[in-house]
Amino acid sequence: MRNKYCIIRPFATIWLLYCLALTAACAQNDGNMKNTTSTQNLEPRLDKHLEAQLDTVRHDPIKAIGFGDKAWLPYYLNTAEDLVSDGDSQISARLYAEASRTDNALSFRLAALQLLGWRSDPGVDSLLIASLADSALRPLSAFLLGRIGYKGYPRRDRPARQILMALKMYLSDESIYQDPWYNQTFLIQDFIIASFVRVAGVDRFHFVQEEKHKNWIGLELPSFDQTERDNLRRQCDALILENVPETKSPN
Repeated sequence: MRNKYCIIRPFATIWLLYCLALTAACAQNDGNMKNTTSTQNLEPRLDKHLEAQLDTVRHDPIKAIGFGDKAWLPYYLNTAEDLVSDGDSQISARLYAEASRTDNALSFRLAALQLLGWRSDPGVDSLLIASLADSALRPLSAFLLGRIGYKGYPRRDRPARQILMALKMYLSDESIYQDPWYNQTFLIQDFIIASFVRVAGVDRFHFVQEEKHKNWIGLELPSFDQTERDNLRRQCDALILENVPETKSPN
């Protein structure tokens, strides 16, 4: 009896280990399939030329986006022009996916968002609105929503009321944003206010320092003092969104 059990027990142990390994392998394969499917849905592959341009941006996102030559043109596209000019909506989906991935370097995420904002694809606005929910992308998303149609940015008709509803959720965001191109800090709230005023219509608002802010608000990087910030914030809060057209051309 002792010998019989000594023979059976090793085989039982081996069989148990084999079953456990097989189960783990199946679970891993299933997980990999789910991850692959999710990645494919989230990040559509582009043609080789466009993938190469995206890799160039990934390699040096700060160089890919240059400095504009005016205060109201803070950013300029240095490379990857086809990722902006090609009308395929799959490019917009891919750029949004790259911007949303938290395992990407933040500077690359923001550069991908910049490229998205330069595109004329009518679906871009909904992607920028969605990216407001990500605090890391929020200030630049707001800026790009306000920039529509001015100096190199496409003239997409704005879903104005939808944009304003989304921005209004973040008017109290006093978090700090570190701009990687200018290496300068800003209040996220200022980006939200500036974009809100630009999209709603500058003429709806009065300014403490009209000469300093009225012409370029939402087009330049924001620089409000506390008095102007509080003044504009109150007006943004008080604006009745139903008085703004659902869709409007850039102003």
